[in-house]
Amino acid sequence: MRARLFKAYLLARNLAVYNDVLFLRTLTHAPGLAMEFIMRVLIRYFFRGVRLVLAPVMLISEKLSTPNAVERAPADQARVDQACQNLALYQFRTCPFCIKVRKEIARLGLTIELRDVQHDPAHKQDLLEGGGKTKVPCLKIHHEDGREEWLYESDDINAWLHQQFGA
Repeated sequence: MRARLFKAYLLARNLAVYNDVLFLRTLTHAPGLAMEFIMRVLIRYFFRGVRLVLAPVMLISEKLSTPNAVERAPADQARVDQACQNLALYQFRTCPFCIKVRKEIARLGLTIELRDVQHDPAHKQDLLEGGGKTKVPCLKIHHEDGREEWLYESDDINAWLHQQFGA
């Protein structure tokens, strides 16, 4: 009974016993595991390559397709700029949903602080501690009563911006 339990333990630990000789199971399954490893590496580098090719295309597309800002009276624009001082957008530079929000910010003529979570660990930590997750885009809203609101999802952020500053 004890020998059977020991063999079950070894199997669970990815070890095997054949004719009272201890083997690593991975060595007996090496061709399959090697192929699995190769496929993981190929898939990882394929998507890294796709990302390297698409990132500049997305950034150029954003620059070319960003709409012109709405025209406001100077007093109205000053009021909007004052309200935007309480906002910060946590984002990745090449995230398509972040690009969608940045285009809407540009269309509404808003001056919202952009915080790059991907390249600044302090902003990433701030997002994790305040919002609870490192999901982007995220709009941090400081309300006048002192509380903070963390708004996720690009459609929700755009709807909120339209509600507050819509033109």
